Amino acid sequence: METKAPWYQSPYRKAILLTVSIFLVIVLYTIEFDFLSKTFDVFRMMIIALGIGAVIGIYFGNRFKEQGKNLEEKIVFFALTFFICLVVTPLLFSLTNRLLSFHAAKMEPLEFISSQAFGMKRFGVRKENMMDVDGYHLFFLRDGKVERIKSEQELFPGAVGGDQIQLPVKQGLFGFYFVALNANVQ
Repeated sequence: METKAPWYQSPYRKAILLTVSIFLVIVLYTIEFDFLSKTFDVFRMMIIALGIGAVIGIYFGNRFKEQGKNLEEKIVFFALTFFICLVVTPLLFSLTNRLLSFHAAKMEPLEFISSQAFGMKRFGVRKENMMDVDGYHLFFLRDGKVERIKSEQELFPGAVGGDQIQLPVKQGLFGFYFVALNANVQ
C-alpha cells in the first residue's frame, strides 16, 4: 500500500504557499509604510529590528543548513533563511509595536513648524506647480527634535510656525512612540 505524502510536502502546494506568503508580506509592508511614516525614531527601530532579524536568521540558518546534502546546498539554506528573517523581522517588529500596545493615546503638546502639501505622480514627487494634493507633511518640534509625519488631510490649516499644536501620541509595546490619528484619546 502506497502512503500519501503530507499536504505540505507537495511541490505545487509549496509553490502556492510561497507565492501567497510573498504576496502577504508585500501587502503588509505596503500597509505598514503608512504607519511607519507616523512613527518617531523609526530609523533606530528598524536598526534594532534588523539586528534581531540577523540574530534570528543566523540561528535558524544554522539549524536549517543541516538539511543540505553538500556545501552548496547548506550555503543556500543558510542564506535563504537568513534573508527571509532579515526581511520579515522589521515588519513584525513594527506591527507588534503598534498593534500590541497597551498604552492609551495621549494628546501631546508640540511646536508647529510647517505643513507642506505634496502631490505624487507615477515616479515620485512633482517639483512643478502641483494641481492635485495627495497628502501633507507636518513638521513639528518634539523633545527638541524636528519630526515629520504624513497625513491625508491638512491637520492644522490655520497654524503658523511657533504655534502650539496637540497630536494624539501613543507609546508602542517596545517603547517607540507614534502618532495615532484615529485613536481614542485620554
